[in-house]
Amino acid sequence: MEGTYILLFIGVTCTFLGVYLTIRHSFSINWNWVKGTIVKSEIHSHRDFSSESGRTMMYQNDIQYTFTPKSGFTKLTGKDISLLGTFSTSNEQYCKRIQNKLQVGTCIKVYYDSSGIQPKSCLVTGVPVLFKIFIPIGVFFLLMTLLLYVEEWDTNLELLLDMIKIIE
Repeated sequence: MEGTYILLFIGVTCTFLGVYLTIRHSFSINWNWVKGTIVKSEIHSHRDFSSESGRTMMYQNDIQYTFTPKSGFTKLTGKDISLLGTFSTSNEQYCKRIQNKLQVGTCIKVYYDSSGIQPKSCLVTGVPVLFKIFIPIGVFFLLMTLLLYVEEWDTNLELLLDMIKIIE
């Protein structure tokens, strides 16, 4: 029965997380966009000491772009390619491909949301596929929980019947 609670927790958590992140990121599809310019495009590397050998080199793009929102006169600087923010990878070639595509001086389409206190911007909007995968995984675990619960139902009924006292 304890395993059922673990599956239920995983199912609810994955489903909730998938729905929440999908809804949150789906709003970015309607963001305004303006022309921006890449002002910095570098790759930083560092050793990942959390790996088994401590020798894994990790790479991260450091991209910055400037843009001026349609409703303002102030030039803003952004650094996020997607709403997920920045990330590290052990694949140096992937970072080099990003750097080659986003060279200094390149004109790009910048999506932005200036409705909050801190304006948000990115170069790619929409819901990442990873977030959409959370929902079916969560539903799968919920269905597994339901099947285990139904399977244990007979056992629970037997225990219930054993608890009934017949008075003669």
